[in-house]
Amino acid sequence: MFCSKCGKQNSDDGLFCIQCGKPFQQMPIAPEAPAVSGSPFLEASGTQSQHAGTSPRTKHKSRAGLIIAITAGGLVLIAALLAVFLWVIPMLNNKSGDGKADTTEAEESSIVGVWSNEDTPSVVKFKQNGDVVIYNQNEKFSGTYEYDEKDEEGVIYLDSEDLPFSVSGDEIDIGEAGVFTRVDEEDFDIQEFIDDNRSSDTVTTAMTSEAPVTTTASAATAAIGISMPTRDLQRWYEDGQNMKAQLEAAGYIVELQYASNDVATQISQIENMIANGDSVLVIAPIDGSSLSTVLASANENDIPVISYDRLIMNTDVSSYYVTFDNYMVGTIQGQYVIDTLMLDTADGPFNMEFFGGAPDDNNALSFYKGEYDTLKPYIDSGKLVVVSGQVDFYSVATTAWKTENAEARMDTLLATYYSDGTKLDIVVCANDSTALGVEISLDNVGYTVGTNWPVITGQDCDLANIKNMINGKQSMSVFKDTRTLASKAVEMVTAIVNKTKVPINNIEDYDNGRELVPTFLCDPIYADVTNYQQVLIDSGYYTADEFAG
Repeated sequence: MFCSKCGKQNSDDGLFCIQCGKPFQQMPIAPEAPAVSGSPFLEASGTQSQHAGTSPRTKHKSRAGLIIAITAGGLVLIAALLAVFLWVIPMLNNKSGDGKADTTEAEESSIVGVWSNEDTPSVVKFKQNGDVVIYNQNEKFSGTYEYDEKDEEGVIYLDSEDLPFSVSGDEIDIGEAGVFTRVDEEDFDIQEFIDDNRSSDTVTTAMTSEAPVTTTASAATAAIGISMPTRDLQRWYEDGQNMKAQLEAAGYIVELQYASNDVATQISQIENMIANGDSVLVIAPIDGSSLSTVLASANENDIPVISYDRLIMNTDVSSYYVTFDNYMVGTIQGQYVIDTLMLDTADGPFNMEFFGGAPDDNNALSFYKGEYDTLKPYIDSGKLVVVSGQVDFYSVATTAWKTENAEARMDTLLATYYSDGTKLDIVVCANDSTALGVEISLDNVGYTVGTNWPVITGQDCDLANIKNMINGKQSMSVFKDTRTLASKAVEMVTAIVNKTKVPINNIEDYDNGRELVPTFLCDPIYADVTNYQQVLIDSGYYTADEFAG
């Protein structure tokens, strides 16, 4: 070995150098050079050497494992802290007693349901989500509520006032509004309850609101805006003229506009009515879902809106709705088919097709539901057969109610399903304009009255269709006397302007997607060759001369 002092080599392993006599120390052995130059696992100069037998890769794996272990431990710790946080904080909040958010599910559910008062008569419906709806004789109110189950007390929050209440078993005392008793919601009809308990002297003090209008206009100064979809269909033209005449006779200034079945035109006309300061708007929408924006402007200007015959959808600005019972229209048409063909006793089967109204008209869907629901038992039994198979409303709908669109579809059906001689017995048409298109199509391909002409329904009693009825080309038409509807709209306008009770008879069936709209329903009837003289001429709706020629 070598001496660390003199650097000379010794021949044995003694304790002293034989050359210089100094105590012997071994020279350090230089470390072995790394096998791969530039390896990322080499330690920097000046760091501690690796242990013998431990490769750089092994050491890296050890470090990676350590990092993973530390990271996993940290995540577990964070998860544990988060769980504690989520568990403890809500407990602290619930103990704080601050606000409605602390109401437990059990607390909410204890009063959720329907409560009624026969004396007023009124109904309160508490919902699980904290909303509340109040119904009385002529109005519906929406709001929210809070309830403290421990103290059995709460508050109903309406736009106009707050109503404190207390609970005792199956009774709720709402102060001036009276004491309400819990009822079985499944077997309870709100409208029927109110009608059954209504009397001429009943008044709801705490839950009665005036019409939503702030104007002090009188009939002598109030301007009323009327927006009708088109003048091209007889019934809309006459509706507008009837209302205008009655309102002007009552002393109102009337702005009547027809929109030529164009939505943009109707919106522009309504904007002008708002800008002109009209006190009330009466609107029969072309598209019931297209007026939300313009009606928001009406609301900002405190202008009440009456939906006329077609419900304005997806808005909380529609104050009232006046219409005929549109589901009943469909049931009248369906029942007419049943009675005319004596479906309860006839052998059948009878072949039929449906023609619905405009797909964007909420009324058209109501008509169709009435028709289909009435005829469905006979379809299910096979006595009635829809040869095309088209029974979905949107499959049978007629865009814009146009006669030419109905005619084109009838042409297609006849060519596709009836050209082989299959007999067509019934065509259920939603209204007279669609029925007219069907009749034109049948004429064009050679159908003949008295031989193979089908039963055809309609609605509106348009003059051209009544002439076809007399000539055997249309079986019936549902008569909705627009004078009655116009008169009821005038009553509503007068009540709104004078801030008196607005006439309504339905508060729970007409939902526009945002709210239930207080409604007045007029009853339709039908006209056919047996009674059209009495219903249409003797009543003064038409003159006999109009049917001449």
